Amino acid sequence: MAPPVLAALLLSLLPLADGLNSRAFKRSASGIPVEVRELVNNPDVVKAIPDSYMFVFKPDTSQVDLEAMHKSFGAKVKIRNVQKRSIDGRLLSDKVEACSINSWHAMRVECEPDVVRELAENPHVKAIEANSVFEIPEMPSADPILKRQTERDVPCKPERRNKLTVQASGNPCMICVLDTGVNSHSEFGNRLLKGKNFTKDPTTNDTNGHGTHVAALAAGATISEAPNCMILPIKILGGDGKGDVMDIARGLKFCRDTMTAMNMTSATANLSMGGQRSLCVNAAIDEVAKAGVVPVTAAGNEHMDARTASPASAAASIAVGAVNSNNTIASFSDFGPKVQIFADGVDVCSASNKNPDSFRAISGTSQACPQVAAQVAIKLSQDKSRSPPNSIDILASIQEDARKAGSKVEPKADGNLGIAGAEPFVLASLNAI
Repeated sequence: MAPPVLAALLLSLLPLADGLNSRAFKRSASGIPVEVRELVNNPDVVKAIPDSYMFVFKPDTSQVDLEAMHKSFGAKVKIRNVQKRSIDGRLLSDKVEACSINSWHAMRVECEPDVVRELAENPHVKAIEANSVFEIPEMPSADPILKRQTERDVPCKPERRNKLTVQASGNPCMICVLDTGVNSHSEFGNRLLKGKNFTKDPTTNDTNGHGTHVAALAAGATISEAPNCMILPIKILGGDGKGDVMDIARGLKFCRDTMTAMNMTSATANLSMGGQRSLCVNAAIDEVAKAGVVPVTAAGNEHMDARTASPASAAASIAVGAVNSNNTIASFSDFGPKVQIFADGVDVCSASNKNPDSFRAISGTSQACPQVAAQVAIKLSQDKSRSPPNSIDILASIQEDARKAGSKVEPKADGNLGIAGAEPFVLASLNAI
């Protein structure tokens, strides 16, 4: 038994040890500490990243003030995070990541609730959002067959999809693929640009396979509608298929900056991923759209209203649902007023990340999304105005093409499209060509 004096000393140190492990703060069911619930705009977010926050600043904040806050926030966090651990056991980062897109300015900070409260007092802070996980859309367990298909490689032989398609002509086109990375493949040739990795993964390679599959559907040489477009791989999801709000924002900014550097006035961004509705993600989406980047997003695979998810719910986003080979909305596809265009999403064959000549079949709105992105890229390449495109106008033009082709979504067996006041159209199925 320890001597009384030593025992008393050990007991006195318990609160300090608890603080070092970030477990002294009470947390709500969502994982957000109760001390900051009233400060964040998403206190009930389901997949919050423990002790990670997005600080959004007022649009009129000057560059000088932003740089000063980056330094001051960083200095405070560096001191306060020494040997501190989050609730999930990882050491809290002492780095503050910043991102600005037009008038949208944000910083990602890892810290404990008392630091959040201190930083929130800065007069330039407009809002605080609990950082959350964004990931490859999962197939619901209610669809066990489709779920198994997304969890294993299903070798397939691709159909040539573009032999009757008007090729992209006019201005150069670029599709930014914000995903798990893109590996070299025979479908890409020399059109794969040098991208960037915003994840903690040590490699830019696609160790997951999702990004390579998506990229070939967007701009593959034989299986895409836009085989002439350049592909910009932007890794915002790790090998586990997960990323966060700041990863998305920085990826979108890189897409815009690359477009500008290449003297292009427009580009397409494909985001076959999602998470719970995020004002930060939606704002970043809407800001890059103002700069000429048309965002095309997967509606989601949870069979629910896409307005509850991001980036599909963003105002400038073209949210894409999935249909099967009969042009009937897939049982897993998200729906709602935001989803007004659909594409093949069941058993879709595309490039595999295993080797440059292999292919695999996967199901999901992730696969439907890049097929629409290809159509968007074609529309942009044919636009001679060189003015920033409007996603609503682009969507209307693609829908008109589908309408002329006699293509439309068939209701499910229960007669429900899940769409109110919309006239959704599916891209003409090209599997039979």
